[in-house]
Amino acid sequence: MTERVAYLLLFNILLHLVLPLSSTACGDLNASLSSFNETDFENKPSLDTVVLDILTSPDYNTCKEYGIKGDLMYAIGLKYYNLHTKESYAAAESPFKTALAYRLDSLQLNNYDDEVIKCKINLGRCLAKSYQYGKSRAILESAYSVKDKLDNKKTVGRLLYHLGEIYQEMGIYDRAIHCFEEVIDLAESGVTSLIAYQVNAYNNLGISFNENGDFQASINSFYTYGNEFLAKDDPEFINFLLNFSYGLNELALYDSSIVVLNQLEYQLIHQFSPDEVDPDWYNFYLNNCYLAQARSYTNMNMIDEAKSRIKLAAPFKALKPIGYNDNLADIYFVENNIDSAIYYYHKAIWNGFDEASTTKAISDIPSLEIKLPKQSELRALLEVLNSYATACFMKFNQQHEVVYLNYAYQAYQLYDQLFVKNFERLLTDDSRYRLIKEARPAFENAMAVIYGLYKLSDKNNSEFIEQIFHFSERIRANLLFTSLSQKDALMQTLIPDSEKIELENLQVQIRLLDELLLNSTDRSEQENLRKGIENIKIHIDIAKVELAEKYPAYHNLAFNNHQLPTFKTLRSKVLKGDKAIVEYFTTDDYIYVLGINKRQSYLQRIDKTARIMDNLQVFLQSISDWDYISTEKKKALTAYFENGNFLYDLLLKDVLSSLNKKEGDLVIIPDGKLNYVPFATLLSAPATMLIDAPFLVNQYNISYDYSAKSLLRNTVSNKSNKVEEICVFAPTYDNITEWAELKYNLMEIDLIRSIFKTILSFKGDQASKSNFESNCTACDILHIASHGSLDEENALKNHLVFYAENGDLTNAELTVSRLHLFSLRSKLTVLSSCNTAMGTQRSNEGLTSVSNAFSYAGSQSVMASLWLLNDKQAYNMMEEFYHQIYNGRTKSVALAEAQRKIVNTPSFYNHPYYWGNLILSGSTEPLFKAKYKTYIWYALAFGLAGMLLIGGVFMIKRRRKIRNS
Repeated sequence: MTERVAYLLLFNILLHLVLPLSSTACGDLNASLSSFNETDFENKPSLDTVVLDILTSPDYNTCKEYGIKGDLMYAIGLKYYNLHTKESYAAAESPFKTALAYRLDSLQLNNYDDEVIKCKINLGRCLAKSYQYGKSRAILESAYSVKDKLDNKKTVGRLLYHLGEIYQEMGIYDRAIHCFEEVIDLAESGVTSLIAYQVNAYNNLGISFNENGDFQASINSFYTYGNEFLAKDDPEFINFLLNFSYGLNELALYDSSIVVLNQLEYQLIHQFSPDEVDPDWYNFYLNNCYLAQARSYTNMNMIDEAKSRIKLAAPFKALKPIGYNDNLADIYFVENNIDSAIYYYHKAIWNGFDEASTTKAISDIPSLEIKLPKQSELRALLEVLNSYATACFMKFNQQHEVVYLNYAYQAYQLYDQLFVKNFERLLTDDSRYRLIKEARPAFENAMAVIYGLYKLSDKNNSEFIEQIFHFSERIRANLLFTSLSQKDALMQTLIPDSEKIELENLQVQIRLLDELLLNSTDRSEQENLRKGIENIKIHIDIAKVELAEKYPAYHNLAFNNHQLPTFKTLRSKVLKGDKAIVEYFTTDDYIYVLGINKRQSYLQRIDKTARIMDNLQVFLQSISDWDYISTEKKKALTAYFENGNFLYDLLLKDVLSSLNKKEGDLVIIPDGKLNYVPFATLLSAPATMLIDAPFLVNQYNISYDYSAKSLLRNTVSNKSNKVEEICVFAPTYDNITEWAELKYNLMEIDLIRSIFKTILSFKGDQASKSNFESNCTACDILHIASHGSLDEENALKNHLVFYAENGDLTNAELTVSRLHLFSLRSKLTVLSSCNTAMGTQRSNEGLTSVSNAFSYAGSQSVMASLWLLNDKQAYNMMEEFYHQIYNGRTKSVALAEAQRKIVNTPSFYNHPYYWGNLILSGSTEPLFKAKYKTYIWYALAFGLAGMLLIGGVFMIKRRRKIRNS
């Protein structure tokens, strides 16, 4: 019966698509619809029988009014859905799809008609109930894209609520938060039919805030939900208490969490009876209550109490086996019963793949090639895997049994694979960044495990060095690379330009709202602007997904970008000649130093002591703090000499020696506070005077990158060295008082024009932000000689200052936040401005700086300043830098030569303060063909001509001599 109904529904869809109906008569179909709506069905078989009768009736088959047939199919879908079983949810899909097809055609309805949106909402809900979250999200987002055209605010609210549920299920919590907040706003604005949705939205909002790491906001949402909308005898009040306790626990308010959980337990036992309520519901909350109590007591180190609660949860462990075994393992771990902790963590891992799995050997770790874990357990599995590996590592440290080190290593390899699976399903920067931040401690632990194996292995074996390199790379600049991949894909000819217009328009809208947000001081206005930006971001996501579905080649380039470079790949594509890479990874306790060149690799782990951090701070002050340098000249110089050499010995001496690296190209991939260090200023030997100081710049052409993956991308994508457009911006500031005039920036335009002859220049009042935004995307070389500003409170407000049109400074500031929205094609961006490489450290993503923002926008390489840039010295360095670029030198050589010219000219300006702040990040490939090759051919030609001339003279003299004799 069920199969026959399904086939009939499918047949109706096909019939609707390909054949016109033969009669206009609908008979009693309307009456059948009314009767059907008034009938309640107890189970699916009884509903199947009625539906079969309707679909085979003459009235249905001869009716040509799509509106009536659409209403009927919609009613059938609702009846199936409201039976609330797994089978009925699946059965509801076909009628909703058929209803949607009928309604889209009925009376030439637009695709934003209220009835159509209702079909999409319910179809999306059915797909979600079948765990088809991706399809559900796609159908609901297609409705979201036209929600602003809907008049029925209740339908809009329902759409937002159910889309929020899908985002929450998929772990896209920032999007979910936006949707639930919109539902609440609609209800509070007077849409009383949404009050029930508003109540649930507060609950889901609390859950999403909690998962997104905003625990205080989570507690506030739960508090509103429980105390303003629920009675204490309402079963939903139990749900509120449980979720409220989770938020308290995350804020380490364990005492308060226990109080709430005790209230939950009391109300369950004394106000509800398993005989009076759904026993599954009762057992679910009682089990979760006991597990939550156990976790809070464990966090408070109250082990006896924790044990008593986990014992109470034991009869229900089949309801949530991964949670039960994980909690039990935590108790044993705190007790230092490591063997038992390992055993139960291991069970919890297998529970994530198969709840009913039998006991496996401790050495047996699941494989993604055999079975994928449940989507809903991905995040929990990451935590359990880290706990298991941590316990195994502790076991190794206690008893030195190497087998446990290998168990931990296997666990972290699985952790890495699950991290990628999790990362792939998150579509927003915020949700991805949260995952990266949460995962970093686990990757640090993984590196400690691998280093332990490395110490026990043959040091000539590079396997473990490459594995540490792999984990270091995994969490570096993920957001940057993901953004660049999508921009690369859009800039290819994989998608027609007409298809990109909507995306570009949406990005322009975000830029406008973002500008208003940065300049707004009104909290209410700021909140509305944030919601507006979030709304457009969802539209952008929808547009990208649609492009990905229509153009598979675009999807592969834009989103399938998680493969990390191997040593073999780097050696074949990046490490030309004697180039070497030195990559750092910092933890609270260690600094890992990784080196690789064409033939060798190197690994070192340095204990990160307070003294080292003090040395680093003093060093940075001695080269960048002008007040200190000028007022404490001798002290500052001594501090520089001592710490410049100390940091070289610590960070570079051994790795360069091991790689047999004495000169040439050196790529630094820094981490943590090492992002602030200009390595060119380090001293390779003790020094007492600047004039003969062994600056590292005299030996190496130093450049930087965010990761080896980024370096590979920049190197490979820069194979074409054709430069068509050079754009130079040099504003004046005569119409504002906030910024002084620059003396040399206009001269930089004349300098660059004298070298390249043809440039697109904007100077004075033409160097406005609007002109920059209109022209920057077409430039191969971007040069900006302007003021730069550092905002220490909000790094996204770091900005360049262009000409202030109409004297309005706010319209002259190009912020980091705004730059993130651009798509540049520049092969080189030069920021001849102060502090453009400085910013706030963001875990795993480097500094949030103007320089970083240009990279994020797509520039293949960026030259910027780590501190204040002396106007005159900037001009002098740019002269040498661009001569070197024009003559075909690599960018790193060009910068090094510009710095050497100052360093090796005896004057006060050879102090690192004047030249050490400029650093180059990204591709170092040359932009022009080397001119010296042409000179060689000229020299050879002149040499040959000279030899022929000399030979001719010699032969003439010899003939004369013969004649005379």
